[in-house]
Amino acid sequence: MSIINTVSANIRVELARGGMTQESLAAGINKNAVSLSRQLRGLQEFKLSDLEKIADFLNVEVADLFIPQTRKNVHETSGAAS
Repeated sequence: MSIINTVSANIRVELARGGMTQESLAAGINKNAVSLSRQLRGLQEFKLSDLEKIADFLNVEVADLFIPQTRKNVHETSGAAS
């Protein structure tokens, strides 16, 4: 999976976790919903400033957006066992 796909997948997971939509994210970061959709589909690159706003809106660290879900699940599982 490419980095852009990983980032997009993580954003979608966090949106679902929070019961939010792409539209609410777009409004929350003051971005056009069509542009955000293009970024999430890999048709347009994310700017670092966008990722910072997205992470802040989702209440996660920017770095968390780059961790593949399979690794996140391993870290969360091992963290819960500690």
